[in-house]
Amino acid sequence: MNINFTQRIDDNVNQLIVTVLFLDSDNKLIYKNVTLSDDDKTVLEKGGKETSRFKSGCTATQLWYVAGKKDDENAIRKTCAFFYKTAKKYSYSNAVLDFGTNESGIENLRLAEIISDSLFMSDYKYDAFKKDDSVKLENVTICLDIPADQAASVIEKNTIIAKGINLIRDMVNAPANIMTIDKFEETAKNACRECDLQVNVLDKKTLCEKGMNLLLAVGQAGIQEPRMLEITYHGAENEKTNFIVGKGIVFDAGGMNLKTGNGLNDMKMDMAGAATALGIITTAASLKLNCNITVLLPLAENAISSKSMHTGDVIVGYKKKSVEINNTDAEGRLILADAIAYADEQKPELIIDIATLTGAALIALGSKITAGFFTDKTVKDKMLKAAQITGEGLWELPLADDYRGYLKSDIADLSNISSPPREAGTITAALFLQSFVENAKWVHLDIAGPAFLDNDWNAYPAGATGAMLKTIICYFETK
Repeated sequence: MNINFTQRIDDNVNQLIVTVLFLDSDNKLIYKNVTLSDDDKTVLEKGGKETSRFKSGCTATQLWYVAGKKDDENAIRKTCAFFYKTAKKYSYSNAVLDFGTNESGIENLRLAEIISDSLFMSDYKYDAFKKDDSVKLENVTICLDIPADQAASVIEKNTIIAKGINLIRDMVNAPANIMTIDKFEETAKNACRECDLQVNVLDKKTLCEKGMNLLLAVGQAGIQEPRMLEITYHGAENEKTNFIVGKGIVFDAGGMNLKTGNGLNDMKMDMAGAATALGIITTAASLKLNCNITVLLPLAENAISSKSMHTGDVIVGYKKKSVEINNTDAEGRLILADAIAYADEQKPELIIDIATLTGAALIALGSKITAGFFTDKTVKDKMLKAAQITGEGLWELPLADDYRGYLKSDIADLSNISSPPREAGTITAALFLQSFVENAKWVHLDIAGPAFLDNDWNAYPAGATGAMLKTIICYFETK
């Protein structure tokens, strides 16, 4: 999809034109430099969201859309989603989004950033196995007064970000028989080659030598051998590195604590954390961010076979802590624990782990908000601010000391599942991971809700979303 900014609309082209209107503080329409018929005014002033007609003597179709009150960035995102879906619904390959004199209350450059981002997010469909015969929206013109160099910069940046997010979407949406461990490694190498990054593969032999027994135990029943990918981007001199660890369970059957029914249906997406970490580092490299990032992608399949972990097993991981396995379906924290311990040993500036870790996060915060845990207030404030800027939902949950005792084991240092088992599941999973961090600031992002949507939502089609890439890129941009 090509996006360009202009101040003049050509209404003699077969295209959709959507003119965006806003409400003032008294909920009255702002008509500045907009000509509406009495009928259109009546519809909109009575609370109608949109009205449209064919313009006499022109080939364009004009539609007026009420975005909502001024100063609401989320309303702009919803407007862009409506615009894109309307153009697709009526098979327009060319469309204009007209903000006129910009009565949104949002500064023009910022508005341009939100619009282009929202349109790029909308313009995605996973069509690897099902042909899409719909007319593509190829050309979008944004009527907004913005200097050409600023417009070009905004579009270039958001094109790169969209590429990173669509990499995540394609990987997470792919079925598990396609996005295997081997395929994940191949995809990562191809993506990194494009931006001059090297992928170091810690294979099964290396994992054994290093004592990453938690990762090995989870993956020992899978068809393909577990491994960990290590990728480093060096964009700043004389600065410590930041580690991003992504959970990479390519399919989660639950192991001997086998998932049942609908619990299995979307488990191809249990590698969304690893895919997101990969998307982040390729995006950071493409944007040439002034920071140092190393991503660790522990990859395994949590399958069931004669080689599966048993409940009651005790495994000693990389940090030499022993873990009693009281539920084989609490496997994500195990592979993350070895990777986090490996990162922490190198005394980095910050460790961020990203994981579809707990169903409890989905129950608590739904499918639009990521659960966040932070050990450093400055990092937390910057991360929450970045989420606000990018429009991604992020909510802090507490690392509550009162719940640490829930992870006690009679025969090991830790249990991999809390007791009582259904209480504070997202918090106790975070506390489990925190026990492997000693030398760095740490952020845990549980994306179990927003990583994969059952239905379309705003600019995001159903399926994988690439949640938290934009927030973390924004975080490192503003450090």
